[in-house]
Amino acid sequence: MEGPEIGKFLTEFRFDYTCSREDVRNLTIWFPNIKKLRMPLDNDQFSKVCKRWRDLKEIVILGNDMTDHGITGRILPCKHYQHTLRIRPNITDLTKLRSFKISNGTIVPSKLMDNSAIHGFLLCPHLQVLKIASQMNDQTRKELSAKIPNCNITRVKYNRDPADSD
Repeated sequence: MEGPEIGKFLTEFRFDYTCSREDVRNLTIWFPNIKKLRMPLDNDQFSKVCKRWRDLKEIVILGNDMTDHGITGRILPCKHYQHTLRIRPNITDLTKLRSFKISNGTIVPSKLMDNSAIHGFLLCPHLQVLKIASQMNDQTRKELSAKIPNCNITRVKYNRDPADSD
């Protein structure tokens, strides 16, 4: 059995250090049948994962580099193209996803806000586990808790640095 052939049998991937975007793209090609993933990802890498590993069932994202744009695939228009909303591969492409967690090793809130819930998590039909630290508002947290059986959103507020005050 040759190198790429072996990759077809691997269904779980755990990677504890940061990869380049090109490395993530290569991994999605070399190991096409991943169902469980644990690794650091930013928005672009997550988009590549959503494009190629559509059968993922469980994801644990390490670190704190994901934002609403990564989860939803929605890139807001810039002032030159005000009516353009670009959609990239996103969490809704993972039609078999059952578990989504962000683990950053601390209680630092993820950068995920209400848009991740409204245009992402709530549109995942099989999502049963959601574990993140976030600043989502109470109404959004209630909607997620009502739809997702094992929903754990730790509410964390940023403490403003007194030096930031004007």
